[in-house]
Amino acid sequence: MNLVYRMFMYDFLYILGDALIKKHNPCGIQVFGPGSATCVQDLEWCCRGCRYIGPNGCTVACLGCKLNLCETTRPANLEVYIKLVNMLNIARYYQLSEIRSSRQKIYHELADKNSLRYARATRYI
Repeated sequence: MNLVYRMFMYDFLYILGDALIKKHNPCGIQVFGPGSATCVQDLEWCCRGCRYIGPNGCTVACLGCKLNLCETTRPANLEVYIKLVNMLNIARYYQLSEIRSSRQKIYHELADKNSLRYARATRYI
């Protein structure tokens, strides 16, 4: 599958998921200042401990994280959850749904897989 198309799908799904999250705020995120925020569970961000968290939230565009909701928020936001699951299924089809990973890391992993396939295909020529 074309690497450029897959990365286009990554960006497209991320933008759709981000718009959906911002519109409905299913997590109930409340930001109190740099590095200080809570969600509907009155906990720190569900992604606490992730190496990509900065003082104002996530520092990378991670599709796998963007398209997931925790179990607490799902029942109250069923329509949003279903839309996110549909987008997540598309991302999984294109192997783009890794959680806690940057877009660049996924791009390089896909590029490496493509070059390996190319090397295997041309080995016998």
